[in-house]
Amino acid sequence: MSAAVVKLPTAARRQVPQRWNKHTRAAAMELREEHAGRFPYMFPAERAVLHLADFIENNPITPERQILMALLRAVDLDYDARLKLAMDVVGDPTAKHIVELAFADTSKTLHVQSVLRRRGLL
Repeated sequence: MSAAVVKLPTAARRQVPQRWNKHTRAAAMELREEHAGRFPYMFPAERAVLHLADFIENNPITPERQILMALLRAVDLDYDARLKLAMDVVGDPTAKHIVELAFADTSKTLHVQSVLRRRGLL
C-alpha cells in the first residue's frame, strides 16, 4: 500500500493566516490591562430591592418604625387587604417603604441584607 501522496482538489491553495499571532496577543493583553477595572455584580433581585436599601440607609429604622412594622406583620391580612393598604400609602414614600418592608418575604429580606452588607452597614 505505497501510493503517492496526491493533493486533493479541495485543499487550501495557501496557508491560512492565524488570527492570534505574537502581535495580536500582545495587543489584546495590553487592551485588557488598560480596561482592567472591576465592577461589582449585583443579582437582579438585589437591584430590585435597591430602593429599600437606600431607604434604610437614609432613614434608620427607629423603635417607632420597628413597632409599626411589627404591628403590620401581626395583623392577619389577606392579599387584597395588603394590596389596598399598599395603595393607600402610595402618596407617602416613607410609608410605602415601611409597608413594603413589613410584608417582605424571606428572599426580599435576604437581598436587602446582602445589599446593606455590601455597603458596610451590617
